[in-house]
Amino acid sequence: MSKNIKSVFTSFFSELSGVVGSEKTLHALYYHHLLKGGFKPSQIAREYRLGKSPVDIVLFDSKAKGNFREESSLVRTAIEFKGGAYGNRNALYDTISVAGYCSDLDKLRPFRADGLECWFVCVDLAELGISLNQKSREQVATQCKKYGVNFAYYCTGEDKGMILGNDGKIEYVKVLPSKDQNQSAASTITLASTKQSLSHFKNNAHGIVGSEDDYTALLYESFRQSGFSERQLSLETYFSFATSPGSRMQWRPDITVFDPGVEGHFNLYRNGDKGHSNDEHKLKHLLALIEVKGCHSFSNKSDKSITKIYLEDIDKLARWRVAIDKANNKLSVSSRHKPNYVFIGVELRKTCLSAEAKKAIQDVAKSKGVDFHYIVI
Repeated sequence: MSKNIKSVFTSFFSELSGVVGSEKTLHALYYHHLLKGGFKPSQIAREYRLGKSPVDIVLFDSKAKGNFREESSLVRTAIEFKGGAYGNRNALYDTISVAGYCSDLDKLRPFRADGLECWFVCVDLAELGISLNQKSREQVATQCKKYGVNFAYYCTGEDKGMILGNDGKIEYVKVLPSKDQNQSAASTITLASTKQSLSHFKNNAHGIVGSEDDYTALLYESFRQSGFSERQLSLETYFSFATSPGSRMQWRPDITVFDPGVEGHFNLYRNGDKGHSNDEHKLKHLLALIEVKGCHSFSNKSDKSITKIYLEDIDKLARWRVAIDKANNKLSVSSRHKPNYVFIGVELRKTCLSAEAKKAIQDVAKSKGVDFHYIVI
């Protein structure tokens, strides 16, 4: 499997060069390139619990059918990421020791002992300051060798990525920045594009019994298939204004969709400068906020419980609507689009929602300006 994974990193690094966003966004982008590299949705799980530890991405044997709860014995690879925009700096900033050690290596140790192929992936976002210089990168590679863990590193804007494979040798791969896709990327979300994306999603998700993280990644993939570029799609996007009273924790929608003008700048601050908020830029190009609900643990829930869960997220999107309108007024943002607020419920139960329950949810969603989609897979 290592050879296939190594080939995926080159294309992943290429598109990564135009993105400044959360680590979850990096996960979704890598997921997309795994699929392009020949892996199937039934072989890839996000935030998958191996033992007591959730792993960012795991890969299953080709025999896997996609019922992740029942197929833990078919896991072949564990991948941990460290990177992404974290406030005004890289997530790598204070997580790697002077000697190149990271606690993720100890997290991967038991999986390596069980015979799994393990990867530690580090991403530096140059706009927020480079955390690992060449010497530090080599020190991390040395630590990974000690743990029997493969290592991949890329810093955005650089023309080479670094890969340490099973053979213990460091390889530098050429990275060509992805072509500017602004001319061909989708510039708006229409009823037709939504239907197309959801059709892709339903096809990709068919037979997958997983978590919300899995379905969110599949939805990301579906938007990519519908013409949206890596520079338009962000997971768990932070906005400075989006907090509850008395809380410092920002709300983060599962997926945020922008027009091409956002140019991949999904982070809170431009150039890591706390005095330069990115809110105005993101609001200007905002197309949609999307919440996804559905996972294997819902399989035994009643219609009443599912309805309550769905309505909570619909209410969350309604709060987003109010907060964004206020922020646009406060910042004098003249948005190019009227954002869509979309809720997607993924049904895994053998018995679907009753017609009455669906209508009740649909009526509430409509009253709050939220598009409700119920996907039975």
